[in-house]
Amino acid sequence: MLASPEAIERYLGRSRDARWFSNFGPCARLLSDRLTESAGRPCVLVANATLGLIAALAAVSADREGAEVLVPSFAFAASAQAAAWNRLRPVFVDVHPGHWHLDPDRLDEALAARPGRVAVVVALSSFGVPPPPDVRRRWEQSCAGAGVPLVVDSAAGYGAVAEDGIPIGGQGDVEVVSFHALKPLSSGEGGAVFCRDAAVAERITHLINFAFDEEHQATELLALNAKLSEPAAAIGLASLDELPDALAARREHAEAIVHRLPRGITYQSGGHLGTWQFVPTALDDPDARAAILAEAGRRDVALRTYYDPLHWMPAFTACERADELVVTEDLGRRMLSLPMAVDLDEGAIAEIADLVEQGLRSALRA
Repeated sequence: MLASPEAIERYLGRSRDARWFSNFGPCARLLSDRLTESAGRPCVLVANATLGLIAALAAVSADREGAEVLVPSFAFAASAQAAAWNRLRPVFVDVHPGHWHLDPDRLDEALAARPGRVAVVVALSSFGVPPPPDVRRRWEQSCAGAGVPLVVDSAAGYGAVAEDGIPIGGQGDVEVVSFHALKPLSSGEGGAVFCRDAAVAERITHLINFAFDEEHQATELLALNAKLSEPAAAIGLASLDELPDALAARREHAEAIVHRLPRGITYQSGGHLGTWQFVPTALDDPDARAAILAEAGRRDVALRTYYDPLHWMPAFTACERADELVVTEDLGRRMLSLPMAVDLDEGAIAEIADLVEQGLRSALRA
């Protein structure tokens, strides 16, 4: 949900006054400054989070063409596609059955089994939920020990804070967030890349502007135009102003939905810390999910089986797997993400809970 035209125009007026609508204009600079301050790390704005991932992987995996990227299969497609765009090979690793993030034990096994072959590890803040602090620390320690950069894809996570006070934006060597229209912080399309090292941020800034030098000469063949426009930055600034209220509303709505749902549903450990782009759930069995989806179809309510495992998708079937992906496959058969919006009312919340209950009843009768 976008901010009001009036709220957006208060910022976009800066660009109008400067007659500057792209290429690191006044709104983009202000948004970058505010995000940098909030995360305590340099921030590079990008036109969308996928381009941010592509640029981030390019920045930290130079001269590693053909090397591997360890990434969960329980993820959104962009997490692996960004590796392929960098001529790197995704290798899928399993997630933990409780918190649904990259399993640190499986990561250690994969790194030990592939010495010298891994260029980058991509972990996720699944569903915008920060991983438990001990999990994050293990990721970072394992990657540091193997001499491999850690990129964290936290697309839906901006505004969330881990139990130890580390905000989304402060994880790994590089962390990417999205400002897509469905995200709690939205500019319609857009994103940001947070970097531990200022030199990496400078490298990404270079790559997303055609790799131009000071004389406007392209210095690299594989560069991008991935800058965030001024209108999008203005929308992002207005959304950032409203983010605390938006997160509070989403969390209140999510609590109300979960409170109304019947038994037989599993939730992500630590999910209360997330931003609630959706309400992710796992049903007890695939038949229950199918029945709920059928009930939602009859009522014309949109539900998602998010995340569908990547290794089940046609684009990724040839990708190597570091382990058997037992947890990923189990979750893939049972996942159901329920609708969420800032402006959900009591009627919509009751409808969501009722269709889940009716679907479960249909599954029991079958």
